[in-house]
Amino acid sequence: MDDMATKVVESILELFDCEDDEESAKHLQKIHEIMSVIKSENDNTARKSMVGKSKEEKYECLAEIALDAYREFKGVFHTLSAEVPEEVLSDEHTHLEDAGPVMDSPYVAALRPDRKVKLILSFDFSVGDPFMTVIQAAKYCKDTGIPFPPVDIPEEDKEQPKDFYVFKSENTPTVIHIPLFNMVNCKGDVAKWRQRYPTFKLGYNREMMDELIRVSGLNVANNKNRILQEISEASK
Repeated sequence: MDDMATKVVESILELFDCEDDEESAKHLQKIHEIMSVIKSENDNTARKSMVGKSKEEKYECLAEIALDAYREFKGVFHTLSAEVPEEVLSDEHTHLEDAGPVMDSPYVAALRPDRKVKLILSFDFSVGDPFMTVIQAAKYCKDTGIPFPPVDIPEEDKEQPKDFYVFKSENTPTVIHIPLFNMVNCKGDVAKWRQRYPTFKLGYNREMMDELIRVSGLNVANNKNRILQEISEASK
């Protein structure tokens, strides 16, 4: 069952990026065949089609397929069922709120006093202001009395960020902050990379993913010695 559930999920994800009608039909047929193995009463995926649908209609159709799959493989997702109230799972529509509007990085969880955190490595992935999360964290900690170093960012760095920042003070954790796209790994053309990888782009091809992984990896490779130095100092 686990394997079949995985294949259905993979096919649904493939459909999100598929613009070819023939390929879409193949993915839908694959889903139907897997669902038929378990004699689904709810399965009507064979009658679904992506042909001529708008993007919104396509996503609505995929949501229906995903819901059908969830009903059939509910036992596979037992951990989810055990944690979420039945009245939520039984609703036709579930509305979830992203915690991102409050703070796009889990500083609050890391800064619990009992954790005794000495060093935080903050890798920022914001498409806009690359310092938004660390500035928000500093403000939150100031308002709530949690030890956190002052964060002072030169205005020009918001559009042309460096690849390594260290914020530290007495009796606070040291915070290393590394913007995803910066003047070093983007070779000075930060705006170009931000435009290429917007937050709300629904999918990337293999080439774009490989390039993104390479560029983000440079942020660690280029700063390895400085990161190790800060770790050494924080551990004293």
